[in-house]
Formats: sequence, C-alpha cells, structure tokens
Amino acid sequence: MEEVYRRIGENIVRRRMRLGMSQSVLAGLIGRSESWVSQVERGVHKVDRLSVLVTLARALNVEVADLVNEIPIVKQGNGPDLEGLQRLRRSLEIPDALRDDEIVDDPARLRRDMDDAWHLFHACHYGTLAAILPLLRSRLGGNAALLAEYYQLTSGFIKKTGDAHLARLLAERAITQATIAGDEGLKAAGAWRLGFACQSLGLYDNAVSVVMMAESALAGDDSQLAMRGALHLNAAIACALKEDRVSARQHLAEARAIGKRVPDGNAYQTFFGPTNVAITEVSVSVELHDGVDPDGISIAPPAIDSGERRARHLIDLAYGHSQLAKDEEAVDRLLEADEIAHEEVRLNPRVRRFIGELLEREKPSYRSKIRMLAQRTGVRDTS
Repeated sequence: MEEVYRRIGENIVRRRMRLGMSQSVLAGLIGRSESWVSQVERGVHKVDRLSVLVTLARALNVEVADLVNEIPIVKQGNGPDLEGLQRLRRSLEIPDALRDDEIVDDPARLRRDMDDAWHLFHACHYGTLAAILPLLRSRLGGNAALLAEYYQLTSGFIKKTGDAHLARLLAERAITQATIAGDEGLKAAGAWRLGFACQSLGLYDNAVSVVMMAESALAGDDSQLAMRGALHLNAAIACALKEDRVSARQHLAEARAIGKRVPDGNAYQTFFGPTNVAITEVSVSVELHDGVDPDGISIAPPAIDSGERRARHLIDLAYGHSQLAKDEEAVDRLLEADEIAHEEVRLNPRVRRFIGELLEREKPSYRSKIRMLAQRTGVRDTS
C-alpha cells in the first residue's frame, strides 16, 4: 500500500503545480495545515479515507480516481482501461488469513466509508470505486461484518468486468465473513452475489442451489422477507438462463407474493420490493426470448433508486427491442443507459458485444446514433 500513498502524493503535487497553487492555498481550501499537505505529498501521511480524498479532489478540480490511479479505469473513446482493475485485483489476491491489516479507524467511521463505497457502486462511478477499494480493504482489519459487505461489493463490481471466476471467489469470501459475524441475512446476501457469479460462469444449476439453500435458511424469519424475495428473483433469472420456463415463473410468483408484503427498499443492497420484482420480470422475459414488447412496460426508470439498476433495466429493454427487430429503439435505450450510467455501459463486456452487433447491422435510419454510441463506448466495427 505504500506505493499507493506515494502515488497519491505525487498526483496531488502534479495537479497543484499545474494549477499554479501553493501548498498553503491548497491547505486553506481543504481546511488543513500546510504541514499536513506537505506530509501527504511526500507520502508520509496516509490519506486512506474516502471523504478526505473527495475533499482533495474537489479542491484540485479532478476525480478521486485521478489522484489514486496512474490511469483512469475508463479512457475516453478507447473502452475499458485495466490499470485500475489490475491494481484492485492485486489487492484482492492476498488471502484474508495472510493479511496483517489493523483497523485504524473506529467502526462508525468505517461504516460511513463503506456506505460511501456502496454509493459509488450504485451511481456507477467505477473509476473512483476501483481506486478506493484497495485503501478501504487495508483499513477493515478483522471486522467480519464489514468485510462481508466489502466482498459482496467487490464481487458485484468485478463481475461487471467479465471476471466471473474472481467474482465467485469474492462472493465465497463474503459468505465466510458473514458466517464469522454470525449474521444470517448478511450470509444470504453473499449467497445472492454468489448466485450471480455462478450465472456468469454458466453454472445455472449451482446458482439456483446456492440461493435456494440461503432462502431455506431464512424461512420463517419475517424480518428477512426482503432478502428471501431477492433470492427468489436471483433464482428466477438463473432458471431463465437455463431455459427452465416453469421454474422461472414459479420463483417470480414467490417473489411477487413477498413483494406484496414488503415495500421498496434496499435490504442488504438488493433493492428488493415490488419495483424490483417488475424489473426482474422483464429480465426473465428477455432471457427466455418471450418477445416482450418494451413499449408496454410501465416501469419508469427514474422510479428505480439505483442508477446502476436503472441502467441495467434500460439495457434489458434494449435487448427486448432487439428481439423484436426494433434495433433503432434498442439503440435509443442504450443511449439512455449511457446517459445515466456511462461506465456501466462501457465496462460491461456483454453490452459492448451487443453494441458491436448493432453496429454491424446498422441501418440508415439510426446509423448516426449507433455510431455515436460506439464512439462513446470505444466499440469498433469489426465487420
């Protein structure tokens, strides 16, 4: 981690000098002493709190990722850049049992920083997220409950990059830490992430087994209704992926029944509720190639709390349009998703392939739009 703190200091110096700003001026802008700024720039003082990094970034008019990374996770026009991801992966390669990290902050402060990290995830600020996750891990020490959340978050994020094997490993770590913490709901949330990782690996039966074992463990606990509903939605998608139409509909029915008892919320970062049930019904129909007409969908994306979830819903609608040979409408939905969550569209390998397919069969009526989208996401026409 020493290299990271040194890099942060160097990036601060580089940006400060580019702005013609003295250490004393920067210190005044962020409410710190000139000595503190000097120590940070030399890597002597370790800046490992997201809130402090955000304050520095704002004062220097840059993104947090620009202070932490040598190169942003996503470069304009050239698709995903793996630099930030590679650094994150290296930090995740160290097994928990071999780490010697100590908690340097009180639990309340760590809780706030974990909440900030979740906010970055749901807002699809993936460059900043990749930059701060290694720093956050180094401060969690043996806090099992927060470690369980940390690995859930990193599993969900890493899966988006196409590395389902690492996502599966991280989800398993989340379950292990939740077990140590003695939190059954948190353990089920880890299984929820593991289910998605298994889906990405094509292990659909495994995915269903994992999430249903977790759901059974929560049976009879009304305080965990939302988590149980989320697990049924996960199973519904897995069943749709393996073309088990009957089971997919059964799990949707179970989730729909639970959704009538639980309002929209965000239990364990799952956003389960009636709205998410409706969103997943669209996802299942798309995976089953039911020819669902997205024009008949009544869910308004702004009603979905998570930007990441809104973008994925629009992407599902785009797939639905494409299945009905409505490619121009598909491009429109992808453009909407890109406006809401640019890095979600750029980073997702499946979406990038989809854009490439649309680009290959472009028609004059939407040629300019698909080419603009391809340029913005760094997808090239290989036809």
